[in-house]
Amino acid sequence: MSETEKTAEKGKAPVECAKCGQANAAGTNHCVQCGSRLYISCHNCGHSTVRSASRCGYCGHRLHRSMWSRVRRRVFGRNPKITPFQIVLLIAFVLIAYKVITYIVEYRPPSYVGE
Repeated sequence: MSETEKTAEKGKAPVECAKCGQANAAGTNHCVQCGSRLYISCHNCGHSTVRSASRCGYCGHRLHRSMWSRVRRRVFGRNPKITPFQIVLLIAFVLIAYKVITYIVEYRPPSYVGE
């Protein structure tokens, strides 16, 4: 963390918005120009840190989650373990999809003779 971020965290220097780059007065919680939050709470210790910082100034923990971890959390929720029910459901889906695809590929429309 740079000296500017450390002093901005203490409320002595202007805080730069991470979204639009606007310099905001010390002690404000939201950007004057775009309205976004200027501080973020650490997921590890709960300490409030300038949003533009990549790591917490108190414990050093990463502040922003990676794209993969956000997608994984949305898909699997808080508990990413796969249950036996999910495995059975996946196998059933694959078998049904296989049967439908083979039926479509092998389907021959009936031919009408003589009319």
